[in-house]
Amino acid sequence: MTESFISLNFDDEKKRLTMLTNLCRMLVRRGNLSFEKYKLTKDKKEYENPTLVPPNNTIDNDLFLPFIKKRDDTYTYTIMLDTPFKDERQDSIDYNGSTLIVKIIPQVIKDIGSSSVVLDFLKLYNKNKKIIIFDGMSDKVHNLLSKKKNLEVFDKDYLMIDLMSMIFAPINCSLVTSNEIAHIIAPKLPKIYENDPLVRYYNGKKNGIIKIIRPSLNNSIETVYKKIIEFRSVF
Repeated sequence: MTESFISLNFDDEKKRLTMLTNLCRMLVRRGNLSFEKYKLTKDKKEYENPTLVPPNNTIDNDLFLPFIKKRDDTYTYTIMLDTPFKDERQDSIDYNGSTLIVKIIPQVIKDIGSSSVVLDFLKLYNKNKKIIIFDGMSDKVHNLLSKKKNLEVFDKDYLMIDLMSMIFAPINCSLVTSNEIAHIIAPKLPKIYENDPLVRYYNGKKNGIIKIIRPSLNNSIETVYKKIIEFRSVF
């Protein structure tokens, strides 16, 4: 019997579409994009994590990615948000949280100082929420850029899958404040790192709290609150 394998080799355009689609799914789960713009594959209970699929499987960007309103030859994409991002800076003006600018940089970045394309992008869109997707980056670069306000960074491998669609993913997650769990007396919260994939999916920050709803062997479903602590290298 001859074994057969499915080829997972994607061309560059397919990779870009996959990353952007999974990015849109992530924004839907965060609440920044309207869920109504996607089709539901099947009915789900209110507490469950819905399955998101593109409205059309064609390679055509306008159908495959309905949220992408503008793109150019430099792999810069504009996404208009239904729920704006809040400005992470204090006392700033002229911030546009309703427009997300996404930049794909097909390079492995080890030093920000040697990458003019990153610095130019940050300067050009300093008044917008921004997401940069690299082919890869060092821990130093990730740590440095993650501390910048109104900016998120990912490597392409992270967005080639949709984390919350995986069979091992929690049922649902959200960021909460200490006031929202004030009913819990003297909570001893377990810790989770700022660069944990789940925390990054929801853009959690140091000293924040993430609420995780997940299956439980004893209770069918359990809710866990974890305190987000400082980035830690995994290598």
